[in-house]
Amino acid sequence: MQKIGTKLSLIGAVCLVFFVGLMFVSGLVSERQSYHDEVISEIKSSHVSSQILATPFLVAGHGDETHYIFPTKSDIKATSDVRDDEYKRGIYRAISYGTKVVVQQSFNAHATAHSLHTEQPAEPAQTVSPDTQTQNEQAQNQQTQNEQAQPTPSEQVATAQTVQSSQTTQATPTPATPTESVHIPKPLRLIIALSDLRGVMPTDVTVNGKSYPASFGTDNTLPHLEVALPMTLDEFMKDDFTGSGELNVQFELDVSGIGSFGVLPLGEMNTVALNSNWQNPKFHGQALPTHKSLTDNGFGATWQAHVLGVQNQKLIMELSRGIMGDFDQHTHHALMTDFIHTNDTYTKTDRSIKYALLIIMVSFGTFFLFEVIKGLRIHPIQYLLVASALLVFYLLLLSLAEHIAFLYAYIIASLACVGLIGWYACYMLGSFGRGMGFGAVLGTLYACFYAILSASGMNLLMGSVFSFVCIAVVMIATRHVDWYGMTGQDDDNKSDESDNTPPTQPPVTTTNQINPTNQETAHD
Repeated sequence: MQKIGTKLSLIGAVCLVFFVGLMFVSGLVSERQSYHDEVISEIKSSHVSSQILATPFLVAGHGDETHYIFPTKSDIKATSDVRDDEYKRGIYRAISYGTKVVVQQSFNAHATAHSLHTEQPAEPAQTVSPDTQTQNEQAQNQQTQNEQAQPTPSEQVATAQTVQSSQTTQATPTPATPTESVHIPKPLRLIIALSDLRGVMPTDVTVNGKSYPASFGTDNTLPHLEVALPMTLDEFMKDDFTGSGELNVQFELDVSGIGSFGVLPLGEMNTVALNSNWQNPKFHGQALPTHKSLTDNGFGATWQAHVLGVQNQKLIMELSRGIMGDFDQHTHHALMTDFIHTNDTYTKTDRSIKYALLIIMVSFGTFFLFEVIKGLRIHPIQYLLVASALLVFYLLLLSLAEHIAFLYAYIIASLACVGLIGWYACYMLGSFGRGMGFGAVLGTLYACFYAILSASGMNLLMGSVFSFVCIAVVMIATRHVDWYGMTGQDDDNKSDESDNTPPTQPPVTTTNQINPTNQETAHD
């Protein structure tokens, strides 16, 4: 029988080849996922991207100083119609949605007006050479002499009257420098900020029962719709339109986007409700829904964000002045909902690859036990062919899952590989029953691994228990195997003992001794 050490070395070499091929398959999964993300990003850049809606707020500008007033109470209700057949690129589909947003909120006229000052950067200190310093001193002395030579304001007036009376022309005017900034009152503006204005159309906004048109804002870094209210900041802080002490704002907005929709709360009390016909939402961001319901017809979610709005006020002020980058880079501050497919092809395929080594170990261990217990001889090429079939399973799974649901792709790929390897095992193990039994074991492995993949929160526990069970089965099956006897060590020990025993001398017979029988025969 072939030495077990040599056979184990050959099996280890085949496993190494399988591992290298598995790394190529894993790289292919990552490459396809990157290509999918690039296609979706291209669709978003060509049409519309994900949307984040900031709760509307008031802005008033005075020179280099901007004042912000945030709502005391915001109630946002959104209804999304989600579909995945509008934007396609080959086999890839982008999940798009059209959302009708209803906003009701109020501003308190006695609320705090937050200010954001625009500071000019300090000029760096410069090194002055001696020659330059001398020139500067001369210039300062010349300027002092000119100032002393300039007439007083009364003398300027007298001189101007004299020039005017004498009708003297070609006088050189002196530019006047204002001693104080001129106050230009600006109207109070209602800002409706969204991350992508391509997915929204201007609408009318009702403020305390009166309708005002909204337009696209162009004087701000933050992408937004803007409503000009016929009042200044001082007038608002004293009183509002009706004298009730509040500004009540209501409007409906049609928002379209791709991938995800979120709301950035800014007020003191924020309530956000989202209902959709999509069955597979993913909630993330600054807070999760306080209430949610999932049905066959869609989902509903409600957020109560009373503290988060105050935390986001500084963020939105800095975003509006271009300090914190782009609006859509801060999704972790919003209440986000992603519309996703449960057919997460690349993630599940990558997870299934993690159990590939366990499958190859169980398969090769089964063959090796047949060699040890039943005395079969399986060639390393046969091990390599089985490993290749197990590796092709993941290629079939990836390619099929890009076109059909992952469950169906998994079933088709596993049945194809189990059938092929089971049929080949009938010839490799020398028995139809053994081959079918191995195929049944392999099919059970694939079924167990799919159950582990589907258990999102229990996959590590189930995988650990399954590994323990596999090791226990191997130990029970080989508990009576004499491994030393299989390696031939007992035969070597016996041969060594026989070499140490002195050889037995055969009996010595003399040539003179005559067999009496032979003598009688000769005599006769």
